[in-house]
Amino acid sequence: MDNGLRRFTLRMALFTGIVALATLALGLLDTRKGTTSDYMAAIIDKHAMLERAEGPRVLLVGGSNLAFGVDSRAIAEATGRPVINLGLHAGLGLSFMLNELRAVMRAGDVVLICPEYFLEADGDDALIRATIRSFPPAAAYYRQGPIEGLEHFLLGRQRLFKRLITGDEPERITLLNTVYARSGFNAQGDMIAHLGRVDHVDLSGTEPLEYRYWEGIGAINDLGREAAERGVQVLCTFPCYPASVYQKDSIAIGLLGADLERDLDVRVAGRPQEMVLPDSLFFDTVYHLTAEGRDQRTRALIALLIPRMVRPQAM
Repeated sequence: MDNGLRRFTLRMALFTGIVALATLALGLLDTRKGTTSDYMAAIIDKHAMLERAEGPRVLLVGGSNLAFGVDSRAIAEATGRPVINLGLHAGLGLSFMLNELRAVMRAGDVVLICPEYFLEADGDDALIRATIRSFPPAAAYYRQGPIEGLEHFLLGRQRLFKRLITGDEPERITLLNTVYARSGFNAQGDMIAHLGRVDHVDLSGTEPLEYRYWEGIGAINDLGREAAERGVQVLCTFPCYPASVYQKDSIAIGLLGADLERDLDVRVAGRPQEMVLPDSLFFDTVYHLTAEGRDQRTRALIALLIPRMVRPQAM
C-alpha cells in the first residue's frame, strides 16, 4: 500500500469513527423515548383489539383523519361486525400502514382504506421509531433498503441535533399531555378525548395542495391483489375535508379522483365531495373532526360501506 492510499484509508477510518461517536452521543442525549402512555403507543391497544375480535371484522386504515373522525361503534352496529380503527398518524406513511394491514388481515375481513390526500409512502423516521419503541412488532412494517435507511437515520439525527441546540420540541410532543395520549382512545380505537372541546383550527392560512400522480395507487393495487388472494375485501374512500379548504384544493383533488377512477383496481366508495363538511365541524387540523362532524362523517361512511360489503360466504 503506497503512502497516498494509506493516508486516505486512515482519514476515512477517522471520519467513520467521528460519525459513529457523534451518532452515539446524539442517541444517548435523546431522552424522548416512546413510552406506553404516548399517543403512538395506542397501537398496542389497537393490536390487542385485533386479536380479541372474533369472526370477520371491518378494519379502518389511514391516518389521524380516522382516529379523530369516526364512530366505530356506530359502524359496528350498522354492519354487525367488530370494527377496529387502526388510524393513528399520517406521519407513519402509507407503506407502514399497508404493511401493518398485511400482517393482521384475515379471510372474511372488510378493509376500508382512507388515507389523507397525497399521503407520502415513507413516513417520518423519528415518529416511526418512537412507535416501534412502544410496540416492537411494528418494526416489521417499516421496510426500507440500506440507502434509504441511512438517509432517514441521518435526517432523524439532524432533527435531534437541531432540537438540542434550539430547545424546540415538535408539536406532536407538546400536545401529548392534552388530548394526544394513549388514554384518549376508546375500545374500538377511536380518539374521543377531544370530543366536547371547543378548540377550532384556523383554516385561513392553509397551503393549497399541489397535484401530482400519487404513488399510493400502485401500492394499494398491490395490497388489493394480495388481499383478494387471502379472501379479504378492500375498499378505498376519501378523507373528511373542510369546505373552505376544499374550494382551494378542488382541482388537485379532482385530478386525483380521476386518477383513482382510471387506475385504482380497488373499488372506490363515494366521491370527495361527499366527505366535505363545514369548517365549524373541524377540531385542530383539516382532518380532525368535532363530535358533530364525527357523527356526520360516520353516517356518510356507513351509507357508502353497507351496500358495497360482500358477505363472507359470497367471497
